[in-house]
Amino acid sequence: MQKLVTFPNEKLNLDGKAVITLTMPLHVTDVTSDKDTIQVRNLLDEASKNLKEAEVFDRDESLTLIDQVEAMREYEDELVDSDGGLVLYITTDNAYYYHVDVPPVNAVTFNQRPNLLPLIKNYQYTRNYHVLLLNQEDVRFLEKSGGQLFEIDLKKMTKTLLLHKMTH
Repeated sequence: MQKLVTFPNEKLNLDGKAVITLTMPLHVTDVTSDKDTIQVRNLLDEASKNLKEAEVFDRDESLTLIDQVEAMREYEDELVDSDGGLVLYITTDNAYYYHVDVPPVNAVTFNQRPNLLPLIKNYQYTRNYHVLLLNQEDVRFLEKSGGQLFEIDLKKMTKTLLLHKMTH
């Protein structure tokens, strides 16, 4: 599973592949985070049930997707650890997710391409950016992504990666 923060993103070039798209609004408070965890479980249950009962994809794809859906249960806390919303794409090979600022509706869709509408609605209003803070004693690198500001540890980052992030 991989978190994505930019859109458009090449990893979502999945036309012709079986893709399950799960979307749901998220909340930040402790009370609602339990509710969000239950909601993501319900959406995963719905996806698994539909794959078993309906002939959405061919049998082999459906069995592989069921395994992928079940594997997402291990990441429930990570998936709901944000506010705004969750957009999760599950394929036979991998899973990708976004935490978005514009809350999407609760939905599970099955198609031969990802449902990009929630991302389009979100990214038409938001922009991700980087901030380089310099002073005489310190250098800090920050990334604004998904409505939150994160500090990137420069000691762990290679020079090549830093240059790549600053040019994008």
